[in-house]
Amino acid sequence: MKIGIHRVMSGRDFNEKHRASTPLELLFDLVYVIAIAAAVEGLHHSLAEHHMTTGIILYFQGFFFLWWAWINFTWFASAYDTDDTKYRLLTMVQMLGSLIFAAGLSYQFSEHPIYSLGLVGFIIMRIAMIFQWLRAAKEDKKYRKACKRYALGISVVQICWIGFFLSPIEIQQWLIYVLIFAEIYVPYWAEGKQLTTTWHPHHIAERYGLLLIIVLGEGLMGISNTLKVLVEGGESWMNVIIPIGFSTVMIVFLLWWIYFQTPWGKILEKKRAQNIAFIFGYGHYFIFTSVAAVGAGLELVADALRHTDGSSHAVSPYLAITVLSLSIGVFLFFNTLSRLLILGKSISLFYTLLVAFTITAIPILSIHNGLNILPTLLLNLAGVVVYLLINSWHLCKNELHTKY
Repeated sequence: MKIGIHRVMSGRDFNEKHRASTPLELLFDLVYVIAIAAAVEGLHHSLAEHHMTTGIILYFQGFFFLWWAWINFTWFASAYDTDDTKYRLLTMVQMLGSLIFAAGLSYQFSEHPIYSLGLVGFIIMRIAMIFQWLRAAKEDKKYRKACKRYALGISVVQICWIGFFLSPIEIQQWLIYVLIFAEIYVPYWAEGKQLTTTWHPHHIAERYGLLLIIVLGEGLMGISNTLKVLVEGGESWMNVIIPIGFSTVMIVFLLWWIYFQTPWGKILEKKRAQNIAFIFGYGHYFIFTSVAAVGAGLELVADALRHTDGSSHAVSPYLAITVLSLSIGVFLFFNTLSRLLILGKSISLFYTLLVAFTITAIPILSIHNGLNILPTLLLNLAGVVVYLLINSWHLCKNELHTKY
């Protein structure tokens, strides 16, 4: 699409053929490579220092804000991307806010979290989003009501975030969840009882897939660090380095395979309804957070292989495998649950929910009973392979008598 000084923001055609991500959207995603890496690094360091509860809570909070800004931009762009000068400049402002938020994430993973820098970045992102919706409200007469609702809802919540920043720390600890709920509710209220914005099903599916690839990158980084530790420790290539490298790469590769075997674009095209859009859009929060946490789990595996001095801050193999297994299990569970809620009842999907729990439990119980890291990683790999085989899209498609 050639850049123009101004194009009317009247809404894209959701039946547009060959709709794909734009270079601007891909540039926007690069910012989230940095932000997601900061969130995973914070989780890794918190768990390595045995700040379990605090680290997990702050990780889910921090990831919510960066994920929320990303999906708001993504769904708006799917419906209203004009790729003109105004749109590009406002997107640049959102990118700036995202970078500021990423810089502030490290301060949130402290014993006494500091939200100020991250909150400033988040508010910058959201103010730019308000201007985008106001422009859409002005230029799209058909869906003006919904666009005004989005702008109003986001504005009110951002004023509340400023109040959050000025409130005492004791109040912030519970007020943050109230405001998160308010953020989530705004799109539901703005859209009304039926879908109004003209988001493109295949474009949305592609954008979500691209973000999943970004979070899978955290797993690949964890594998690289694990192999580096093994090489520096003089471990045997044949007995240790290659088996661990193979098993961990295969785990990440199979997570990619499992996600992309589902034709989400065709499903969203056929089931274009409000409840389906929200299940898909919001349910992916748990998919993204869990896949990114796989990277933290693999980083902990590297720490466990490195720390053999028995110090109080050493990462145990049990902790590393538990985090890795739980992350894999949560991904498999919510990947299955999303398909179950969107496609309807399916016996095979119910079975795979049970398999997800089993895949999580067996490696944890095994490492707890004295099994070494390598065979435990192989158990994780075997579990993911079993899940892929029994949860293949081909089997579910036949069972549901659905043609995609």
